[in-house]
Amino acid sequence: MTAGPEQGGSRGLRRTFVAGCAVASIVLSSCGSRGPNPAPSPVATGVPSGAPAGPASGEPGPPPCAAPVPAAVPGPWWENRVFYEAFVRSFADADGDGFGDLAGMTARLDYLNDGDPSTTDDLGVTGIWLMPVFASGSYHGYDVTDYGAIEPDYGTIEDFRAFLAAAHTRGIKVILDLVLNHTSIDHPWFQDALAGGPHRDWYLWRDADPRWLPVAGGSPWHESASGWYYGAFGARMPDLNLNNPLVTAELVRTAEAWLDEGVDGFRLDAVKHLIEKGSETQVNTTETRVWLRDFRAALHAAHPDAFVLGEVWESRAITTNYVSEGSLDQVFDFGIGPAILGAATLGDATSLEVGLSEVSDRYPPGGAATFLTNHDQPRAMTVLRGDVAAAAQSAAALLTGPGTPFIYYGEELGMRGTKPDEDIRTPLPWTSSGPGFGFTTGTPWEPFGPGAESGNVTLEAAVPGSLLSTYRDLIRLRGTHPELAGGTVTRLETARADLAATLRVIGGRAALVVQNLGDRPAVEAALTLDSGPLCGEPGATLAYASDAAIEHSPAQPSITATGGLDAYRPLPLLPARSTVVIDLSP
Repeated sequence: MTAGPEQGGSRGLRRTFVAGCAVASIVLSSCGSRGPNPAPSPVATGVPSGAPAGPASGEPGPPPCAAPVPAAVPGPWWENRVFYEAFVRSFADADGDGFGDLAGMTARLDYLNDGDPSTTDDLGVTGIWLMPVFASGSYHGYDVTDYGAIEPDYGTIEDFRAFLAAAHTRGIKVILDLVLNHTSIDHPWFQDALAGGPHRDWYLWRDADPRWLPVAGGSPWHESASGWYYGAFGARMPDLNLNNPLVTAELVRTAEAWLDEGVDGFRLDAVKHLIEKGSETQVNTTETRVWLRDFRAALHAAHPDAFVLGEVWESRAITTNYVSEGSLDQVFDFGIGPAILGAATLGDATSLEVGLSEVSDRYPPGGAATFLTNHDQPRAMTVLRGDVAAAAQSAAALLTGPGTPFIYYGEELGMRGTKPDEDIRTPLPWTSSGPGFGFTTGTPWEPFGPGAESGNVTLEAAVPGSLLSTYRDLIRLRGTHPELAGGTVTRLETARADLAATLRVIGGRAALVVQNLGDRPAVEAALTLDSGPLCGEPGATLAYASDAAIEHSPAQPSITATGGLDAYRPLPLLPARSTVVIDLSP
């Protein structure tokens, strides 16, 4: 049934909740809206607009806060970072040949983080994931020809070392894309295997086509002059035989060598495909998780702080196991991005709140990597159909939400692109002047995506309300509010389907995140939390407001005897399509 204006606006359906599904329930009312058990107006009750309701005479007061306890042991270093996924070929070209390179990355590092926390004109990210930088037979690098060499288009090992040192000087951790599942058909190992040499057993062979089901495209078995070989991702990317201990030993040696260079960890590509058992069991096998667990243990033995992050493109029912079983330190959550983008597009607060809650509740601490889109998916701004306000709200949901956020390069500028893959990996526009747009003085390896003239670093950096400025502000907010990164997520029930609110709590800190995903303002929103983790007399500070029209200081809440809220009206107005974060810490 389509909701009318009284039931949450034209961009979403009125929500219903199952009793007992959420710890918290919040009832919001706004002028002209009707919901179940609407809160009385402040005029009718004699309570000034925005003032805390306070307990009635004779009612018990709020629960006292527990005595201070020693600070919790810090989690792993990646837990509170914000990462930037960079495609070196498309980031910045230093030598004018049209290909982005490591020297270009180094020259532009101040854009990502200048190392000075007092400045506000850098993005503020504290981690970089470099898409493959090893020698490869393709533009994308996911078919490696030499795990020990830098791709010549990107420079030399000295260029890489200079980049790594410059990043570390700025406090930026660097992880590399490591492809363990397969190599290039041109890798010397596979060429030797084709010839029947010592590396024959480093790959998977059959005398005839076993006719297995496809798992990543067409048939995974490919014919050659010396037999049929397995390659889940195509004939040019044959799978390694990870049941062979010699292969495992070489991959461990390779990873350790890069850790010895100073790399901080790895993003492991396509790890659900590592070890197959047959046509019906080619992905997510027990053997795969055991192999990863041993690989991770081997890396941690020599480098305890090495970050082992995996790509497992599956539902949470599967991805969470990779972390809980010790196969990976962290895994990408592929559900939160669609939930965020869908909520920003449709005004569906329920899907957003459920997604945030599940990321917080279902993964072990520090176990989830979150993102909107990546190098294999249509860009976020394309999914959002160019809606800048929706892009800003998506950024806010990601960067105030649980997990370790990853930003795909150019997402902060609203870059667009859809399949084929080259069109979602186009060069980053630094200026508004074509044809090189500040990326190169030569001819770019790939044409720029649409909108480079207006969506570029130079123009957006100068506009306080731009998408780039929004990302900068939100990353800094996250860095100063640990409850946003590691706090629990308490879902807040609302009468409006397009208004999402969550309470984030960790230790003695608490923050309320409210997003109006709808096209009309929320007026005198009354919040009620039946029971929760609040206590004493917390303050109320507006930590973030996406809209300049939000000028009021939040009203101080009155905590109930059950640690909740009763008709708390923090702000008189929450504009359409806006986000606020209210610090409720003492």
